[in-house]
Amino acid sequence: MLRLSASQALAGSRNAAAHLQTAGVSRGHRVAFAVTRPADSRDAAAEQAMLIQVVWGALRSGIVPVMVNPD
Repeated sequence: MLRLSASQALAGSRNAAAHLQTAGVSRGHRVAFAVTRPADSRDAAAEQAMLIQVVWGALRSGIVPVMVNPD
């Protein structure tokens, strides 16, 4: 189990928002996030925490996250 504090989530979302903006993504753009299962189940919690932070960062920036299932 991975615990993500509110301050960690906030810092991660700010970092993700900055990376998205650096990549040229701006308010109103849509970004697809492919949700896959990790090969090693021990990585699942960390990947889920990262996904939450990136989606939150996108929302904070006015970017529209679009979740897709590649299967």
